[in-house]
This record gives sequence, structure tokens and C-alpha cells, in this order.
Amino acid sequence: MALTAFQRAVAFVLHREGPPSNDPFDKGGETVHGISRAAWPDLTPWPPTLEQAIDLYRTQYWDRINGDLLPPGIAIVAFDAAVNQGLRTAARMLQRAARVTADGVIGPVTIAAVGANPDGVLERLIAERLMKYTATDNFTRYGRGWLARTAGALIAATKGE
Repeated sequence: MALTAFQRAVAFVLHREGPPSNDPFDKGGETVHGISRAAWPDLTPWPPTLEQAIDLYRTQYWDRINGDLLPPGIAIVAFDAAVNQGLRTAARMLQRAARVTADGVIGPVTIAAVGANPDGVLERLIAERLMKYTATDNFTRYGRGWLARTAGALIAATKGE
């Protein structure tokens, strides 16, 4: 049985997020399954179980980017961007890639524009992610990993993983 786009996307993210961490240079602070305490200070119990993390990824990231309405490859890249770069940032990057008004809300206009040219949108979304990363203050510390993650997302989007 083939995996759904969400299952592929969450597997991609969980693989890249690695073990629990508490990097003093990372704004997220304590992180488990890629869920940071800084982003989710009221999440209980802490640390989240894997099942709780997957539920959070579905409701707070996948559903909010309308992942089920996007072409699967683009949904994977947009979801990973939402998790790693922020939901609103990811939405705006996708909208710029789709050449629609970047208001940060992925709705019918964005979805239609993405569907009209998925290959072009995917290329531009990858470029948007790379440009955003290179403009980030801590690129020198984390940039190599971010670039590898983005390349991996492109591979997952185009060939599966």
C-alpha cells in the first residue's frame, strides 16, 4: 500500500529532525521529534510522544498549508518549509513561487495557481527556500544542513523517498 503524501512528508521531516536536542544557538531550544518547546510552550505532556508530534504536524502544519489539496511533491516541500522555516514564511514562499499575492494564507487562489504550473512552482519554491536560508543570521552555523535538507526535499518531491 502506497504512503499518502502526508505520511511521506512527516517521515521526511522526522528523519531530518533527528534525536532530541537543546542547542544553545537554536532559537527553538529544547526540541523533541522536531517539536520545539519555544514554539509550543503549553504543550503537555512534555516531551511529546511520537504520536503527539505526528498529530501536531498534521493539524498545525499540514492542514494549515492545505497539504491534501496541493500536488504531493509540492505539499512535501511546503510542509517541510513550514516546519523548519515557519508556517507563515512557508505560505508566503509558496505564494511567491505560484506568482500570487503573498498574504500568508494558502487558499483557493494559491491552490489553483500551484495546480496550473506545478513544475515551475516547485522549482521556484526550492529557490525561495534557498534564498530565505542564505539571508538568515545563523546561516554560517546551520546553512550546510539547511541546504542538504532542501535538496532532500526536492528529491522526495520528485522521486519519493
